[in-house]
Amino acid sequence: MTPSNYHDQFQQIVRAQPTLMRILHQLAQLHSEAYVAAGVLRHVIWAHLHDWEYEMNHTEVDVIFYDENKQARAIEQQLTDQLKDYFPDICWM
Repeated sequence: MTPSNYHDQFQQIVRAQPTLMRILHQLAQLHSEAYVAAGVLRHVIWAHLHDWEYEMNHTEVDVIFYDENKQARAIEQQLTDQLKDYFPDICWM
């Protein structure tokens, strides 16, 4: 499989996970420099490759963001609170 096919396959797998897609869309609206860490993506891909059903409820999701204004703690708390409101069954880190 070529690298571009891996990329396409990765996107297809992620797009097939509705909760993850809602998280990604909501996160993009809340903070343009924020993204989910690789752990949740690894779990989604691993489950797909092994034909397992992957339920995201109670899954730990780490969020990473860049803050050039050095307000990281305040932004982190705000993002965590907002994400908990939108997705209360997810463990936000």
